[in-house]
Amino acid sequence: MSKQKTISYVVDSVDNVEDLIHLPEEVKEAMVSEVKYKRYESKYGGTYWAAEDVKKIPRGAEIHKDVIIGPEVELSTGIEIGEGSIIGKGSKIGKNTVIGKNVRIDKDCEIGEEVVIADSVQIDNEVTIANKSGIGTGAHIFDSISVDGVVENGGKVEEDYQAKEPEQEEDDFYTIEPEQEEYYSVMSMKRK
Repeated sequence: MSKQKTISYVVDSVDNVEDLIHLPEEVKEAMVSEVKYKRYESKYGGTYWAAEDVKKIPRGAEIHKDVIIGPEVELSTGIEIGEGSIIGKGSKIGKNTVIGKNVRIDKDCEIGEEVVIADSVQIDNEVTIANKSGIGTGAHIFDSISVDGVVENGGKVEEDYQAKEPEQEEDDFYTIEPEQEEYYSVMSMKRK
């Protein structure tokens, strides 16, 4: 059995955020200046940055260029982080979560498993997003909010949010006619 190659490797590190002259100002501000960052090669071309104390980048993680992963961040397996996204200090990203391009997740957020976050989303400090939730393009979730469900494109969530289950009308159900019960086939089903 051959040993699996890791996707990323360290090519250098910086002690001072000011050394990162090529990065836009808002990206430099997102990096914590007292923290040492390492630069990794992205398999998609370019590089991304992770705070030195990020213990591991999971094998199979798909991290695109210009991503910044802050200190004390926990990443799970099967994640994808889109180009230009920022994951803030102390945040946790659950298994099989997909984060789009230019997403900003501020500090101490908990993103559940199998969550999909579209492009250009802003998630403020201490936000919790439940498993299998979805956040639409350009949405903004404010500080200390819990989200469970789907937030539509451009949505602004300023208080805890739980999507409502769609109501089903009786017309949405099929019945099996009594004389054909024993066959249980699709042919024996009729609309009331």
